[in-house]
Amino acid sequence: MKKIALILLVAVFSIGSVFAVSVSDLLSPTYSAIAEPYAPMSARMLGMGSAGIAIPGRSDAFFINPAALGAGHFELSLPYVQFTLYHPYDLIGKDENGNSMVSSIINGLTKEDGDMSAAISQLFDFVGSGKGKLLDMDAGISFTAKGFALGVFANTAIHTYSTVGGVDSDFLAEVNAVAVLGFGHRFELPMDFSLDVGATVRFNYLAYSEAIGVKGLLGDIQSSADKFDPLDYLKGKSLIGGWSLPIDVGINLNMPYGFSFGIVARNLNGNYHMAIHDYDSLQTDPFGNKDGVERFTLGSDFSLDTGIAWQWDNVWFRPTIAIDIVDWVGMCTEPVGFRTFLTHLNIGAEIRLLSFLDLRAGISQGYLSIGAGLDLWAIKVDMAYYWKEFGETAGDYGLDGFTVRFNIGFDK
Repeated sequence: MKKIALILLVAVFSIGSVFAVSVSDLLSPTYSAIAEPYAPMSARMLGMGSAGIAIPGRSDAFFINPAALGAGHFELSLPYVQFTLYHPYDLIGKDENGNSMVSSIINGLTKEDGDMSAAISQLFDFVGSGKGKLLDMDAGISFTAKGFALGVFANTAIHTYSTVGGVDSDFLAEVNAVAVLGFGHRFELPMDFSLDVGATVRFNYLAYSEAIGVKGLLGDIQSSADKFDPLDYLKGKSLIGGWSLPIDVGINLNMPYGFSFGIVARNLNGNYHMAIHDYDSLQTDPFGNKDGVERFTLGSDFSLDTGIAWQWDNVWFRPTIAIDIVDWVGMCTEPVGFRTFLTHLNIGAEIRLLSFLDLRAGISQGYLSIGAGLDLWAIKVDMAYYWKEFGETAGDYGLDGFTVRFNIGFDK
């Protein structure tokens, strides 16, 4: 029963149940990833080394570069679902007994004679020190036509933080609910040039938790015997929730022979207006308007990104190459050097074969990525395996991730 309760509790975290944190903790470096604006990358872009700012007319313009809406393409997504698992290499790796970590963890959580504490400890042993993630889940519905764009998206993520690993690790949950409205327009210029301009405004509601100690949670479950109630455990915690209204503005210059150059200013007006709640007040007063609610602002940085791309449409294949430099503002405040430049450099390539098969590869922050996609009329499947930097500079602390995206929709 205790194992079932633990599984249920983790499942509750995964779909968005969140906890509390003091304001002093909120502003500590441990939680800096929370303040980043919600901007999910599609499996296509992840497989291309996270590059693609200047690619014209791409379908993920909602969060990458709104100027792509200027192409006026029609797209209807009903819906898309994307799942990312971090540490997949460690999970399928073998221990000294020849068992994979994932099988040992499942046995520990589900078998009557399994050691739950050992399984959880093993699960967090490969988290490592510093900040990281265990999983991301995204879903959304979107529509674009004649330059107009409307979308509704949701995301949940489980972050990790550890100095020593094992059951001494902490984890926390983050949830985003986002509505996006955008518009783009194309200006035709002489000599086969054109200029796409676009903007999106997002209403983003964010909720997240304090760091939950794995050892403490296991102790509570074990001490309560069969009476542990995950919902009561959640109700005994406080909650952090708030909103932001970020604006992105982008420009793409489309040139002859398939070349393009793009600039996007992200996260204008992006600070979060947060409030500390209890379990009930988050549901009845999610914006913290009532008297006596503790409120604060969570800063979210502005970013200026640039990219160049080349894409050639052919009857049998379509090659694409993209090179981006992201967050010029942040790069200019960091120490000058090659590692700093590498942290902000993304390079990717894609080739579409026979109008339905995509092969991708790229380099992001010095890490390799690969990907593939199938476009079967109304059904699209994309996959990517890549490494992502969670440290301050390239090479500090890279995590591998595997992303799968399923999409039902139409485009033209």
